[in-house]
Amino acid sequence: MSDCEANVQAPQEQQEMGTFKKLFRPVVGTCLAISALAVMALTSSTSTVSSKSAARPMQLEVVKQGKQPIVDGCANIYGSDPYQVFIDPDTGLRVLTAVFTICDDRSLNGVALNALGFDRNTDIDKGVSYVETGKGTWLTLYDGPNFNGKSVVISPLTEMRLKYVTARNWNDLTQSLTTRSTTGDGVALYLSHRVALGSVNDHCVALYNDNPENNPSADGLYLCGDPTVSRKWEFGLLDIINQGFNIDGEHFGIQYIQTGRKVQLLIYDGPKNSQINGESLKLNGHDVLDLTTVPYGPNGVFGTWAGTPRSFTIVEL
Repeated sequence: MSDCEANVQAPQEQQEMGTFKKLFRPVVGTCLAISALAVMALTSSTSTVSSKSAARPMQLEVVKQGKQPIVDGCANIYGSDPYQVFIDPDTGLRVLTAVFTICDDRSLNGVALNALGFDRNTDIDKGVSYVETGKGTWLTLYDGPNFNGKSVVISPLTEMRLKYVTARNWNDLTQSLTTRSTTGDGVALYLSHRVALGSVNDHCVALYNDNPENNPSADGLYLCGDPTVSRKWEFGLLDIINQGFNIDGEHFGIQYIQTGRKVQLLIYDGPKNSQINGESLKLNGHDVLDLTTVPYGPNGVFGTWAGTPRSFTIVEL
């Protein structure tokens, strides 16, 4: 595809990012469009979707209207529910909602979303209200314009109104978003700021570099398992580092954990899902754990577990 993209993060916005975010900045799509139907070209990246996936259109991507097919490795974002019928009171004609399809590992910040016509600041009815994700596609929504603020993760093969996302109504709240396409059964995703326990995806865990109850701007990462592919997901240290997150304790240490409702988490101090000192930790679904309060090693001989986790296993309940 032909693409154009530029980084538009202002210095002030960059300063607001957490320390960990500076180590992993999503590429931001910022091509301006003249109207909601203007052409929007995004940076092309090597697809990790299997060659057997449904073919994606090889042309400039544009904002379309009405219900669109769900394509592997892609996500559709809509201004309203595509299944609802809206009638223009002046013309009596049916009005189709705007929709944009974003594929592979890509990002749209607030400027890019506004340029596409999803401008909730000037017209609340134009915000993102409905989403669809294809096979292997993870969609992360942020209520901040530069991948900041609160976030929520949408799993692959999901079709839903944003009014019903976890414990929070996300209708028209999205100001930036990212997609991650993978052929694996699990994924690591950037986490910005504190997320309410009830808003953690059912098949994800949230790992922070600080206690978000005390420091709401603490950031970190999500580890998520694709329930359409497996029921158990292992994340070794090298797996996580290869996805852009170095949790070796020197660059970034895990200090606080939240779990989704449908998973149990096993925590190890070894890099390959094995325990070196003492016993591994277990955290049940829909729970929190402050690692600064958990003794590490026999009788806490090594201090606490803060900054110690190196690998994880997520098991569906």
